[in-house]
Amino acid sequence: MSTDNYYVRVGKTAGREVTLHCLTGFGGGLTDYASGRAFGLMLLLDARRRADPTGFLVRGLPKAVARERVALAKKSSKADSPLHAELGGPPVWEAAWHAEHTPRFVARSRLLARHNAVGEGRLQKIIDEISPLEQKGKGLFLDAAWARLHHFDVSVEVTDEKYLQHLVEGHVFGTTAYDAWIEKQLPPKKKVSAKKPKLVKQPLVARRKGDFSSARLKASFWASASLGVHDVSGSSFRRTNLVEAGFVSGVKALKSDFTEARLTRSPPWKEATTLQGWNLKGSSFKGAKLFRVEFEECDLRDCDFTQADLRHARFLSCNLKGAIFNGANLTKALIPPEHADKAKMEGARNYRPPPGGKPGSACLAFDRLMTKAKAIEFEVRFASPNERGEQVLLTLGPRPTGPKRIMSYQLMLGCRRNARQATPTSVFSTRVGYYFGPALRRLSDQFSVPPDRRLDLSTLTVSARSLRAPLEHADLLKRVRAALSEVLVAS
Repeated sequence: MSTDNYYVRVGKTAGREVTLHCLTGFGGGLTDYASGRAFGLMLLLDARRRADPTGFLVRGLPKAVARERVALAKKSSKADSPLHAELGGPPVWEAAWHAEHTPRFVARSRLLARHNAVGEGRLQKIIDEISPLEQKGKGLFLDAAWARLHHFDVSVEVTDEKYLQHLVEGHVFGTTAYDAWIEKQLPPKKKVSAKKPKLVKQPLVARRKGDFSSARLKASFWASASLGVHDVSGSSFRRTNLVEAGFVSGVKALKSDFTEARLTRSPPWKEATTLQGWNLKGSSFKGAKLFRVEFEECDLRDCDFTQADLRHARFLSCNLKGAIFNGANLTKALIPPEHADKAKMEGARNYRPPPGGKPGSACLAFDRLMTKAKAIEFEVRFASPNERGEQVLLTLGPRPTGPKRIMSYQLMLGCRRNARQATPTSVFSTRVGYYFGPALRRLSDQFSVPPDRRLDLSTLTVSARSLRAPLEHADLLKRVRAALSEVLVAS
């Protein structure tokens, strides 16, 4: 993306150390660089999290080179990563968080070399010279930028080799990382006198270590009960009220007992409980009340959801390998097929796979068609309004990035009331380039109204401008309808 701080190419790994080659991006100064431990940790995290946009970063390159880079990105995104499993979704923009946690993972980060470190005026002239390449593709432009613009090499040494396990040499990705924590500017920690130790107030809910059965846990519990580290692995939360756990992310609770625990808010339709980045591998949720609970980027391997109430629950970007759903109530629950295939769904009650499926030939054909057009726009309504009488719209249109230049398409979902000139009340956007199908599927999974996501294709309207391969309007309408049907509409 044009606002990325840097573009990074993964170099060689030796033991606990990896070399990362960083091209200064276009979201700041043309000679910017960073080398702190916080910066190093953010790069290691983004190497896996930012692998998906690689298709955008290889446009214009020879097909063999593009295929190779996309393959490296896929390998990195699918690799097991102990680093991501332990950290979940941390607030990497907070200096205080880095001061507490970064030393656990990064032992040292240092600048090795800088290249083309000339004045910004000279670099701007070079950008003007190579900018026409961007019209042919971001990949061509970035390759020219690596050769002529400012870039630098950083060495990152981790505390354990396993934290480099997901890296793939040659993988290129964009990042918004920066030196979020300047270690030298932090004040020294105050030393506590040995004669008068500071008393630490113990949480009132803890009857004994690891046993929080039948308690009502507030958001502040997670820090106090674990002394600053969100690790409560092996604890008992039987019949515990955990509805405020949604305010805390990145909790580690391996092999914990959540039998008959309650995460459903009251009244349940007002607000969902969202668990983001939790590591719950091997935990038990037998008979738990999980109505409308949202699991996002959680490690749920080998979890047991036997007899759990999972109505309207949602599992987004979660690892469900080996998870058991025997007897669980999955009425209108969302489990993407790629995750459900890895779980044990035998005996699940009221489970219906989401309509549609993986993008196929129709989506691929529409992908290719979009690259030949300056603008394709469509709008289609969902079949039924929600409880407030709002009709949900799906729209796609061009997103200009400069005068008469359209570099991407913007996909949106929004609610429109029955009023004739109402405006959208809720919008979710994503960049759509070559990969229209996967982006549409991901968008449909993350938007919860209406639950069945059926479209009324009789309301479909399509318009196009400046197609290099002209199509009749009826043919264009047919292609858009086929692409939508592949992903969103039940057969």
